[in-house]
Amino acid sequence: MTNSTRNEWINLTASDRHNLSAFCAHPAEPSQGNIIVIQEIFGVNAHIRSVALSLASKGYTTLAPALFDRAKKGIELAYDETGMQEGIALKNQINWENALKDIQAGIEYFGTNNPVAVMGFCWGGTLAWLSATRLSVSGSICYYAGQLKNFLDETPRSPVLAHFGENDHSIPLTVPATLKERYPGVINHIYLDAGHGFNCNERESYNPKASKKAMQRSLGFLESIF
Repeated sequence: MTNSTRNEWINLTASDRHNLSAFCAHPAEPSQGNIIVIQEIFGVNAHIRSVALSLASKGYTTLAPALFDRAKKGIELAYDETGMQEGIALKNQINWENALKDIQAGIEYFGTNNPVAVMGFCWGGTLAWLSATRLSVSGSICYYAGQLKNFLDETPRSPVLAHFGENDHSIPLTVPATLKERYPGVINHIYLDAGHGFNCNERESYNPKASKKAMQRSLGFLESIF
């Protein structure tokens, strides 16, 4: 598979007529499947775009909707205290239902009857879980989903793969334990010596070993559902 990909910014329209932008990465060869990458609270920044481009290089058409467009357009925040506080403030302006409408708009971009998976990080990880419980997706990949603990009573309707860091102080290990107990079909992995945001090479918590292993497992999961 060649690493040559094409990318562009496109416009989506949600069911409530809200218009939002989305970063779209196309594979160089015929697509093996469609993936929606769901942002953290830092916007569709360089990290999220790099995930989309990496997945495109593996043969997937990948879309990253700008969920913060409902509050403020063109948001791309740094991984520092200022960026975190601004991201939290913006996230708090957007309820779960509206964020899911925007994800649904991404699903519809791929057309009727075309399978779509979602992959989300932090805030996006929780939205990936909610996509599995509330939307029609082929599968969901949840990286360090910080608010998943608030939605453990919602049963997923599609396959789910969840990644957790052993040292993630924002997500107690009771969350993956509860997932294992309540939903045996959910695949969840705990990465030793990994904290929150371990997949992002722009964060101090970046863990190359955990990041590589989690992506290997994610790619295997995607191959199993497409």
